[in-house]
Amino acid sequence: MSAAVVLQAAGYECVEDASDANVIVYNTCSIRDKAEQKVYSALGRQVGRIARAQVHVHTCCGQLG
Repeated sequence: MSAAVVLQAAGYECVEDASDANVIVYNTCSIRDKAEQKVYSALGRQVGRIARAQVHVHTCCGQLG
C-alpha cells in the first residue's frame, strides 16, 4: 500500500504547491547515492517554504546476506 493511499484514507489530499502542504513525503532509495543526494537537495530547497509541514522521508533499505 502506498503512502499516498494511506494518507488519503486518513483524510489528507494532494496539493500542487509544497508550500500549501501539511505533510510532505519524499520516497527515495538509500542504496543509490544519487537518489539520496537528490532528496537532501530537495529538502534544502524547501527549507523556509515548508516550516509548518511535517516532512517524512521514506526509503528502501538494502539487506545483506
